[in-house]
Amino acid sequence: GVMSALYETLLGSMTVPGGVLSGVDRLVLVTDGSLTYLPFAALIDPSTGRYAVERFTLASIPSASTLLALRARDRAAGQDTRSAWVGAGFAPTPIDLPGPVREVDDFVARVPGRAFVGDEATEAELRAALEAGAVVHAAAHGRMNARNPLFTRLQLAPGSGEPEDDGLLHVHELLQLASRSPLVFLSACETGLASSWAPGVVGGRDLSTLGQALLYGGTGTVVATLWTVEDQAAARFSNWFYDALEGQGPAAAVASAQRRMLASTSTSSPFYWAGYMVLGPEGQTTPVP
Repeated sequence: GVMSALYETLLGSMTVPGGVLSGVDRLVLVTDGSLTYLPFAALIDPSTGRYAVERFTLASIPSASTLLALRARDRAAGQDTRSAWVGAGFAPTPIDLPGPVREVDDFVARVPGRAFVGDEATEAELRAALEAGAVVHAAAHGRMNARNPLFTRLQLAPGSGEPEDDGLLHVHELLQLASRSPLVFLSACETGLASSWAPGVVGGRDLSTLGQALLYGGTGTVVATLWTVEDQAAARFSNWFYDALEGQGPAAAVASAQRRMLASTSTSSPFYWAGYMVLGPEGQTTPVP
């Protein structure tokens, strides 16, 4: 099939015994062009019939040149102090999407903090949470602007109506925001998509998604999505992600949740789990361009 052929083309020669990835179980991916849209977790190893996520923990970075800088920044941030984490969960559309309310409730049960639901889930509150260093879980609509990716946005509740609180948090606004958050989970539609062929992107392609903008703005790790998320399955995924996060890093927690979804009959299709991606260097991993 297509996913087996892609595995063979992109990873096959490196994963055979004696290959450069022999014995490696964690990868950092650097993608460009059409590969930006490829769910690497769902690639199938033709020699075993298993998905890539069953072997590898995967993370992505915008470009290879940023790898050392991101790792240096993470080291400078000091030790992981999860006992001091404060959560901020956002569900601005509880009527249209009932699943996100469950998501943020489950989130604040694991990362104590505050759930902002409905009209409370404003852009101003999300900005404040990022600047204060909270762990943020945003279960909201994301909208990619293919014509001008700097206007790709996360849709929140309308607040004061001022540009910084109008409910539309754009990529270009995130690039001007100093985030101190160790982790942001964007459980939204199209938050990880780059517009790889869009002309004239200011600052380069690396800045063309919400997730990458957060990463550049200081966020430690971002979990984002490649396509529209079915809300009940998304709630289950995030629940399993935070269960797994208690003992390991975000990329490993995403892989754990993906494997659990894969093992469940009702969510075994890659549609339900393969679109989740981790943005960030995730420690000592092997970059694969």
